[in-house]
Amino acid sequence: MPKPRTLAEESLLWVRDLQYRLPDAPTSPGRLLWQIPSLEWTPDPRRGWVHLSGDNGSGKTTLLRVLAGMQPASGGELRWQKGAAGQIRYLHQQPYLFDTSVAGNLVLAARWQPQRRSAGEQRDQVEAMLEWSGLSEHARQPARSLSGGERARLALARAWLSRPPVLLLDEPAANLDQAAVEQLAIRLEQMSQAGCAVILSSHQDNALSHGCTARWTLAEVSLHTERMPG
Repeated sequence: MPKPRTLAEESLLWVRDLQYRLPDAPTSPGRLLWQIPSLEWTPDPRRGWVHLSGDNGSGKTTLLRVLAGMQPASGGELRWQKGAAGQIRYLHQQPYLFDTSVAGNLVLAARWQPQRRSAGEQRDQVEAMLEWSGLSEHARQPARSLSGGERARLALARAWLSRPPVLLLDEPAANLDQAAVEQLAIRLEQMSQAGCAVILSSHQDNALSHGCTARWTLAEVSLHTERMPG
């Protein structure tokens, strides 16, 4: 008889007593920025995303970086489900674009993805992402000459090319107009429907916050979670 799966194994993300303290003097533990006594996250399948909110300085970026494995926590445990560990993508609010064309950025992403692909498969991926992002007409344009909204779509397409199970976005709506934010929300909805679990931070009320199915709020050094109706 198979062994029953534990809650930690069923949850995409499992956290216990996770905390982060701001670095201070060598003999000081540092000021507590946030702590999460307990969290089990199993996203709604193919629907919406998590909206991470909080005042400036509450630690939203730090939490996303800790979840992505880019920054160590000061204490506690964090576990991703086996299939997701090591395949999490993190997008900074000002993603770095390579000094090449729009298509060239996607070519590099295809070449460096974890899964081995033939040259023909990589070309197909690049073409598919150009079309998906609405940037086919800009394929030969220098990536760094794109508008803010176009740069955001390129960065998202570059991350989505390898189909990561989890995507973490730090203030993706920063410096974007309403139309660009709505275009971003459409593509995040498509990614969610394709099975990608998304957590994004935003301090604005816009199409990205409206598309969430859960809200996590950092306040008073704690993470408060809330499921959205609908």
